[in-house]
Amino acid sequence: MMGLLLYGVTRGGTQAPPDLNGVLGAPVRHYGSERVVLLASEYDGEEITPRRRNLAEFQGVINGVAAAGDILPCGFGMLARSEDEVVDLVRRNREVLEAELERIAGRRE
Repeated sequence: MMGLLLYGVTRGGTQAPPDLNGVLGAPVRHYGSERVVLLASEYDGEEITPRRRNLAEFQGVINGVAAAGDILPCGFGMLARSEDEVVDLVRRNREVLEAELERIAGRRE
């Protein structure tokens, strides 16, 4: 099953590295609105194994975006079935996501 692996939520307009690739080298794309986007890449499978390489590539996306702005990371291995599901998730939770991004603004772990 082809789906999307979720990495995290950031503000629209955050300038992450343009050649940002995720797990298995898949390009990371932005889904959502001008104000809030969810970062995801295509993934073929129903679950993802927490192998060192997969974890490192996942963390590489988080770090790449964090260097450019604030990010709310997703838990490793969160998958969505379709682009529509991801867009709907952002749309339904936009206000909460915006509030959380504001809460963590400028903070680093």
